[in-house]
Amino acid sequence: MNEELERKISLYLDGELDEREAAEVERLLGSDAEARALAEGFRRVGEELRALDPSARVEASGGFFRSVLERARRREAAERAALRRLRYAAVAAAAAIAFLLAFFAGRGKGEAVRPSPPEVTFAMAFEFKAPGAEGWRPLPESPGRLAPGTVLVSRGVGLLKFADGSSVSAADGTVLLAGSSRVPDGFALLKGKLTVDVRGV
Repeated sequence: MNEELERKISLYLDGELDEREAAEVERLLGSDAEARALAEGFRRVGEELRALDPSARVEASGGFFRSVLERARRREAAERAALRRLRYAAVAAAAAIAFLLAFFAGRGKGEAVRPSPPEVTFAMAFEFKAPGAEGWRPLPESPGRLAPGTVLVSRGVGLLKFADGSSVSAADGTVLLAGSSRVPDGFALLKGKLTVDVRGV
């Protein structure tokens, strides 16, 4: 039922319609059960209010219904906006907590677990290939002079080639330190000595 008919039924019950409009509403009430039920509801509400206050006048017009609906819509929109703000705040708080947990959980890891330096093993699997190879000779172990697994180039410049195919050039008087039959990354010539800088992996 439309608002205009509801308003006319209310005005009819209050006796505020002219004869033509009143006759039109009476025909509607005679033929439409929904209109009769609405008119009966208006009548009951009016009677109950008059019982409380005999001077009260009830007018349930379409404007009244519109204003009630508009207030309900505004209240619902405000509640939705508040829920949306609350949802955004909850997501931001969860993201901040996750960031802090990740930040503090990762802080101590580098300090708590330090990898031990790799174990350097020495092998004497050398193949001497250079001009005047007879000038290259492994020295026997001699405490206080050379560490085990070292080779001294006694004279000449040549190429010290290891069994696995890797090689290093050596000059006269250079002390070489070899690990696992290969010169790994981290070896460097310093003042006539090949030294190793052992770094954890």
